[in-house]
Amino acid sequence: MLAAVTELLRARKLLNPDEEPGYNITVISEHLIHLAAFAHSGASFHIKVKECGRWPNEYPNYCNAARIFPQFVPEILAREFKNDREIIVFRGIPHRRILAGSLSRNGRLEREIIRFFQTSSTAARVAEPVVPHCVFLRQVEDRAGDGTCAAIVREWIESARLDALPHIRQHGDLVMNNLGLTGAGLVVFDWEDFGRIAIPGLDLCTLLASDTEFNTAKVLAIIDGSDHPPDCYAPLMENNCLAVGLTPELFRQLIPLYLVIFLDLKSDYGTAIATIVRNLIHDIVKH
Repeated sequence: MLAAVTELLRARKLLNPDEEPGYNITVISEHLIHLAAFAHSGASFHIKVKECGRWPNEYPNYCNAARIFPQFVPEILAREFKNDREIIVFRGIPHRRILAGSLSRNGRLEREIIRFFQTSSTAARVAEPVVPHCVFLRQVEDRAGDGTCAAIVREWIESARLDALPHIRQHGDLVMNNLGLTGAGLVVFDWEDFGRIAIPGLDLCTLLASDTEFNTAKVLAIIDGSDHPPDCYAPLMENNCLAVGLTPELFRQLIPLYLVIFLDLKSDYGTAIATIVRNLIHDIVKH
């Protein structure tokens, strides 16, 4: 497979004809491998090699995200099918990783996140939605793996409160380890789920929950409005909620539903994060 990737990089003139790049390999699952490739010229590339037919909308989702968020999305350089594998090449972006707990301590990061959400509120807005939010929620309810999650979704379907909200395409996995800071600003990775969800506020919820490392007590403090230190997430919530037609109070009420939707997305990607999110949902309901 490395030979096929090297051949692709050379064919797209991303490498010199006889150049042999260095690779770091991360096996995500039997279906997915991530490669970091480094050329002698100093160029670097992030490469996803996955089983053909697995997550078939990933590439078009990335293309849509790159069109809507060109300042935040890594550039797509190549795509090719080789035997039973799909290869997608992105330009490598030197960046500083963002750690959990950074949102309340890093003013530059907070400003960049607010800028991202402000861009999302307009550029990712769907002018003519295909289906109302309640139709999407019924699909989530049908897929819910347990009664607790299904009950949360059903309560919001019956209330019909969400159908008054706009449709804004969400990243779908906006968590701290998918963010980086460069000299130019924020870079956001892993857009394979972009647009699968259009309920505003989901990305803000997953971002805040991941900043707490999905800690039950801290997420409950956000829901209760008793963040510690007090209101450490208030600027993010106020700016994002205002832009998308939510109130901070409604956003807080929606957090259990957002987590159920996030769990529904994560069901395709393995059990580790799904277990963490499911346990958090159950702990919130017990509270």
